[in-house]
Amino acid sequence: MVVTGLIWRTYGSTRPQRARSVLDWAGLLGHPAGAVADIAARHAVTVPTIGNRVRHVRSRGEVLPLSPVVLRDTERVSDPGEDHLSRQRCAYLLGVQTPVRCGRVPGQVVS
Repeated sequence: MVVTGLIWRTYGSTRPQRARSVLDWAGLLGHPAGAVADIAARHAVTVPTIGNRVRHVRSRGEVLPLSPVVLRDTERVSDPGEDHLSRQRCAYLLGVQTPVRCGRVPGQVVS
């Protein structure tokens, strides 16, 4: 809810198409997060346009004061079956530590 609110506060009232493209990128538009090229095609924009929109939202998200509960929920290990890419992208938009996938230890080297 925090990320959705951030995106809508950034673009919603004046640029709803931009908001929808970032929500889609973050996996918050009713389907899992996917490839940026697919998202750009769905919204009839270029991949760099999606990147610019995401960076714009992140610049606002980095300064957003977050409660300890929101931080804990955002940074926790992803449960099996969760859309891990979506969780990573939401953490990115908020400028917080990226969650790790279930079964991985932060800093663990995968061989």
